[in-house]
Amino acid sequence: MIPSPFEQATLLGNGRGVVYITGPSGVFPTPFSSEGKFPQVGFPNGLTGKEAAYKFGKFAKRSAFGTKATWSLEVTAAAADNLTVLKVGGVSQITGAVAMVAGNVEASAIAISNAINATATAFEWKAVSRLGVVYVEADLSGTAGNNLPIQVTFSGGTTYDVNPVTGGGTNPNAYSYRVWLDTDINASVDTMGPGAVEVTEAVAAAANTPVLTTTLASTNAISVQRTESYADIKVSGGTLNDIIYKDAQDGDVIVLRGNTAAGVPVTVTNAGNIATASGSNLVLTDDKDSIMLTYRSNIWWQTAYGSTTLGEVRALSGNIPAVPGVHQDVIPAAGNYVIAPGAVFGGFNTNQCYVEFTGGLVVLAGPVNIVLTRGLVGQDLKDGDFGAIFFKQTAITSTPNVITITDTDGVVTQVINDQIASTGNYGVVWAYNGSRFSAFVVPNITASEWVRTAMIGNSQVTDAKIFDVNGTKIQPSTIPFSAADPSFQALVLGSQVYTSQLTIAAADVLALNTTPLDIVPSPGPGFKVIPFDCSVKLIYNSAAYNAGDEVGIILNGATQPVISSTTILQATLTREEKMSSFPTIGAGDTQIIPNASLQVWSPANPTLGDSDIIVTVAYKIVND
Repeated sequence: MIPSPFEQATLLGNGRGVVYITGPSGVFPTPFSSEGKFPQVGFPNGLTGKEAAYKFGKFAKRSAFGTKATWSLEVTAAAADNLTVLKVGGVSQITGAVAMVAGNVEASAIAISNAINATATAFEWKAVSRLGVVYVEADLSGTAGNNLPIQVTFSGGTTYDVNPVTGGGTNPNAYSYRVWLDTDINASVDTMGPGAVEVTEAVAAAANTPVLTTTLASTNAISVQRTESYADIKVSGGTLNDIIYKDAQDGDVIVLRGNTAAGVPVTVTNAGNIATASGSNLVLTDDKDSIMLTYRSNIWWQTAYGSTTLGEVRALSGNIPAVPGVHQDVIPAAGNYVIAPGAVFGGFNTNQCYVEFTGGLVVLAGPVNIVLTRGLVGQDLKDGDFGAIFFKQTAITSTPNVITITDTDGVVTQVINDQIASTGNYGVVWAYNGSRFSAFVVPNITASEWVRTAMIGNSQVTDAKIFDVNGTKIQPSTIPFSAADPSFQALVLGSQVYTSQLTIAAADVLALNTTPLDIVPSPGPGFKVIPFDCSVKLIYNSAAYNAGDEVGIILNGATQPVISSTTILQATLTREEKMSSFPTIGAGDTQIIPNASLQVWSPANPTLGDSDIIVTVAYKIVND
């Protein structure tokens, strides 16, 4: 047996199934362009669904004596001109000219919609816009508006299409909004199944759950007759141990509130058929104090304390989005993308809290502005609501254009830079504080390369690790060897053979004792130069150096050379030889000196000669 609307309506808010809202046709989801603006997904049948049923039931009640006439105006191309004439049945629907926004049909449609709503006429019309289309509905039900002629004139090149005035009727059974409830636990928010029962008549007749007021009896109990599965009761008068909700059924919900006007607090105890979550007493002092109870097996179990409405629960816990689900779309190449979380009507791209942009590379043709707004009419956004925008695999080339996140008042809250936009895998989290939005960008730093070297402060990467390095990664231009750890330097230097060559003019050869010349610079603290081979070449000029003159290599500060030649300076032709004369090291002599330069040296200044020499040395640098 199919239950009546009133029988089915008693199950609203019991936690089972889904509530659906449709237009007069009963088709779900009702297309935006056919009968008006309607939610495109269902509401879970908890507090959210019950609140939605009675809210739309309130609108349905106003139109219960017929349907309203509608018409629409679509801006197909917007020029830099004005809408100068807009008449319905010969009556102007605008006051003065309405400026169009060149190249932006959506903004132009919003301007027309706002102008219609700002103009009062004897036969009143209300307008909303979406994606460049102005949808207009009569304020009153009936056939009076049907087939009225529509006159539209633009001053320039703006083009448009008009759908005529139709749909007004006098059928008392034709609700402008229809409410359905499917109590199947498997009911889907996306598809209305055959188990959905229409409850419009019930919710239109009693669109808002009344708030009952009662005083505790001498038995420390309250007694209320059950009329539906949800009750909102103000109590006063002392201590409450028991609730008598006549004909109560499992799943029924009661919200108990304090009574500011009575001025007598109520203490809710666990002494009777009430079970508080903490096991302790709870005090309800005024209207803002509340406790939510659910009936199960003859006990009223506490399920919430201090908040009862959907908006309050969202504001406190943040786990109930204004409109459930994720809206998937493709980001535009330019222009506005409007998100109005929770809004029922308005010119926007979606009213869901969560938006996911998918697809491949998008090269922006102009700036893209993602606008977070409260919407226009019937918005359901509450203080504390939040949501997210996901850019999932949507890589964006933005330069010189940018993506901005803007709040209701046009204040830019975030700019998504090129480095993040090009990764195609990041998000934006937003929150609403009761008057405006704030947002911040969340880059995916684990799976992208958006962090550039210039973005990292000096000395900010500690304990850095390199894994699976292939190819040349360290170069003199990026990491100077002197900056490496000493143990690393020693590891490299200990296996490296170096050579150095020095050409010495004859005049400097004659002063090699007075002024030795560096051929290898000092290696730095903790290191020393170990020469192991050396040659010297004489470029003969005209006179040999004096007999007994000597040239060698010595570490700066040592008393004895490493090696020397006692014959090269006496040559009378150009020739090269290896140094082969080793000194005798006495008990008090020094030879290898840490952190000392290696020099070309002579035990005494040579004399007589006029030939240049070239000294070549092979050496290593090792730890001291």
